[in-house]
Amino acid sequence: MNYFEEGNSNEPQIGMKPSKKFANGTIHENGSGRFKVLDRYLENNIIMIKYQWLTGENEGKVEVNKEVNVNASIWKFKKVRGLIGNSQEHEVRDETNTDHIIETINSRFDYFHTLEEQIHSLQKQIKGLNDSVTSLLELTKVNHEQIQTLVRNYDLTNKLIDKI
Repeated sequence: MNYFEEGNSNEPQIGMKPSKKFANGTIHENGSGRFKVLDRYLENNIIMIKYQWLTGENEGKVEVNKEVNVNASIWKFKKVRGLIGNSQEHEVRDETNTDHIIETINSRFDYFHTLEEQIHSLQKQIKGLNDSVTSLLELTKVNHEQIQTLVRNYDLTNKLIDKI
């Protein structure tokens, strides 16, 4: 009887459900390094995983282990690293994704560099405008003093004219 077939619940069920987590080609990491799942199969009613090490001292080596043992080693590794507790899985991404991530980082770096240059240019313009405003304020002060001098001279001239 297949796992997916309905039957008497007292009978042991044989088979396994498909797994997204341990699908062929998925990459995981534990204390020994990163590994890629090559196969997931049933052996003596126990789910087994065949995987190949991508990093660590066993790099390139192919191993077979029980799914529960592999899952436990991943869980322990994540717990030690502080990755457990989130509701989402933190699976290690494939190498092709790192190329995309590096391209994205480089693109953003270039964008931030451009922004930095624009900010520097704007800071220069603002400094120039501040210098211009300061200069205009000084000219306004000088003009105000000259106007006050003219008003005093006008008043003195009027007083002299009145005395004559």
